[in-house]
Amino acid sequence: MRYSLTLFTATTVISSLISEATCEVTCEVTRLAGQLNLHYVLTGDLAQIDWPTDDAPPARRMQLWEQTCFEAFLRQPDEHFYIETNASPSGHWQCFTFSNYRTDMLVATTPTVQVLDSAVSQTRAEIRVQVNLADWLAPTEVLLLGLAAVIQTKTGDRLYYALQHIDDTPDFHHRDSHTLLIP
Repeated sequence: MRYSLTLFTATTVISSLISEATCEVTCEVTRLAGQLNLHYVLTGDLAQIDWPTDDAPPARRMQLWEQTCFEAFLRQPDEHFYIETNASPSGHWQCFTFSNYRTDMLVATTPTVQVLDSAVSQTRAEIRVQVNLADWLAPTEVLLLGLAAVIQTKTGDRLYYALQHIDDTPDFHHRDSHTLLIP
């Protein structure tokens, strides 16, 4: 199923950027057995977006959220423990675990994340991400998901997209924004 992500607009700084570099962000989510597939699509005038470039082979990288990046937050219902995945259009990725809200952040060995492909044009960008859940979650267990995107403009400003914004800051870690129930 395809879901629309909403642009965070609660500050005047962000509001002033909207006319310069807005786009529509959606994510198609499918779960097949032990894999979660995320297909992010951006449409609009993408000329003002700063796309990360890196000729190195795709690998784990830190601080991907400091550039254009696509994120997913995974948790089981009624659990405080959650996982954050980051995927860059350059192919780099990362995965972290947290014992509670922004607590005990560790680089995760499971689940594994892979950027399958990405493509960028002036009006459309796509990135396909696969998260292997098999070593972390049984196929019959329910998953709560939060989807997000950080879009950096060529001026260095960042636009924040998510399924839902909870507070007056773009906080993707807030458990109330992890609302998408995936059976």
